[in-house]
Parts: sequence; structure tokens; C-alpha cells
Amino acid sequence: MKLKIVFALLVAITVFPVFFCSCGNGKPDTETQAGSTETEKTDNTVRYRISYKEDFYIPLYDWYRKQQRTSDGKGSVYWNNKVAKTLSCNWINVFPSGKSRDGERGLPGAFLLDVDRIIEYTAKGLEDSHKLGIKIMTSAPISEVFPDTWTDWGYDPDLIRAVCTDGSLSPVYSNGVSHACHNNNILREKLFEYVEKVAKAGFDGCLFDGNSYGCSPGFFCQCEFCRESWGKYSYEKLGRELSLPKRSLDMSSDSMARAFFVWRMDSFSKLLVELRETGRKYNPDFEVYLNGMMYEIGEYYYFKNGLDVVTSEYSSNLDLGHDSTLFMFAMNEAITDKQLISFIQNYKNMFENDNEYYSVMAEAYAAGGAMCVAEV
Repeated sequence: MKLKIVFALLVAITVFPVFFCSCGNGKPDTETQAGSTETEKTDNTVRYRISYKEDFYIPLYDWYRKQQRTSDGKGSVYWNNKVAKTLSCNWINVFPSGKSRDGERGLPGAFLLDVDRIIEYTAKGLEDSHKLGIKIMTSAPISEVFPDTWTDWGYDPDLIRAVCTDGSLSPVYSNGVSHACHNNNILREKLFEYVEKVAKAGFDGCLFDGNSYGCSPGFFCQCEFCRESWGKYSYEKLGRELSLPKRSLDMSSDSMARAFFVWRMDSFSKLLVELRETGRKYNPDFEVYLNGMMYEIGEYYYFKNGLDVVTSEYSSNLDLGHDSTLFMFAMNEAITDKQLISFIQNYKNMFENDNEYYSVMAEAYAAGGAMCVAEV
């Protein structure tokens, strides 16, 4: 399958951009318009462009892909640079796992807590990758917390979990995960510490997974940090300090509803920008990515507030291999000159055959984007 993927990438990069040069959305090709006169019909066709991209990435996605890993005996994740070079990949998102505080047991969701050990066992792989010209992004959850893991590391997880509208804490699901609020000062301290350490260690960026709004209590967290932040914001914007809403609001006719939505989006997107700027104190090219969906409205607030790169999963609502995905890249093209890096959640569950997979990959590169190689 490796040879098929390499061939598909070559076709997508070299042939499909030519096919798409007369369709789609993107940057206008001003070179073709330079010679027109008032009597000529100006070519206003908007077309996909690749050449102006600051970087052109062929990414490899390491999350849960055991066949893309080797082991050095220290950690359960050690990405395989040989596989990456075989596929001409130059951007890898790795998924380093953490352990218990005594280092004896693997624990889920210990990224932020076990960062020192993670840096130690990934150092050789990071050095080798950079010698080969490969950028390495680490990963971390931005809202997921495993209470048992945080307890093992000496934290009270109840001080971190989001608060639902009835005053209860965000539930713990069957897989042991709960959710924190990104406004929580304890969580934020660990996020900034994580970014500072991985940037110092030489990582080129971090992809954060999830957000506080995707799981209960969603937009309506009632924690003390949200109450304080919304109170200040509502006083500044609306002239009075308001309590947090506890239900969906009508933004078409309610100014408070619109202010609440903007505050929610701003608080999350500005956190991402602040995390990136923390990383850039040690690595001027450090990037922060968010595992999101390109067609969610929140994505635009990330760009609006200065986070100009993004990755996107493909929605399970898309019939991949049959439905076109070009709209995602057109939306990205409209607001940034960086590549939209997309990835497949589960190859086996989302495609009936390899050809469907190759067609989605071809669309990504034809539109000037990139798609992580999910399986090799």
C-alpha cells in the first residue's frame, strides 16, 4: 500500500492542480489578468493556488497508527522516520503517551502531567526527524481530563472539571474521561507549562485535541472562572454584570446572546493564540493547531484572533469517496495562505475501498491543502 500512497500523492500534487485551475475558490490568478484592456473580458475566475503557500506539507498522522511506530523501550510511542521518508512526508503529528507519577504504569491523558519524561524519550526521534527536514508536532488534550490520572499525579480533578447548569460536575464517561473548562486556571497553568517545555525541547508545534464546547456542559459551563470572566465582559460590553446563561439563546434578536457567543469564542481562540506566542518565545516558528472541523463557525474566530493555521477532521456526515470535500479547502483558502491539513479519523470505518481514500487525498492536494497519511 505504501507504493500506492506515494503514487497517489504524486498524482495529486502534479496533475490535479492543473485540472482544478479553472474551478473552485481561492486566490485570483492576477498574472492572467495583467494584459487585459477595458475592451477585453477580464478573467475573474477564482482558482486554487499552491505556489504561494509558505510551506508545502505532506503530513503523516501518528495517532494510534501502530504500524507507523517503532519502540525504544522507554515510551509506547516512537514514530518511524523511515516510513515518513518513504512516503516523502515532512510534517508528523505524534501522539506521545504518559505514565503514572512513579513511571511504572501507562495512564491515559497524562500528556500535560508527564511532559518531562515524554521529552526525554522523544528526544532522539525529534533529533533524527529534524536532520531529515521533518517537522514534528506533539499533541495534547485541551479539555479532556482523566480524573484517575490527575489523582495519581496529586491533583484534585474536581477542581478542574467543568460545571454543568445544575451545579454538577462534567460527567465521567465509560472510558474514564471527563472534561475541564479552558478558563480554569489550574488547567491553563498546565497547558502553558506543556507548551513552554515542548517548545524548548525543539518541537515545531502542538496540535490540541478537542475543546470545552464539544461535550457537556458545552457552552454553558458555570464554573467560577467562567462566571468571573463573563461578568467582566458583559459589564464592559453591555453595561451590566450578567449571570451566565443556562440554555440556548436566540442570537438573531438578543444582543446579550450575541455577546455571550462572541465571549465564548474569543475566550477559547485567544487561549490558542497565547499558547502559540508562549511557544514562539523559544521557537519563532512554533505553531499551535486545533483538532477541529473546518466547517464549524468557531474556526473563523480562530483566524479572526490570529491563529492562522488549522487542521480538520472529515465529518462523519460526509460520504467520503463520493461527496466532494473541496468546500473545506475553499473556506480555508478564503481566509489564510496556510495549508489546511486534514486527516482521517478511522480509515477502515470511513472507506469501502482504497480508491475512495485516494480520491479524498487527491482533492486535498489539488486544492493546495494536505491530508495526513492515515494508514501505511
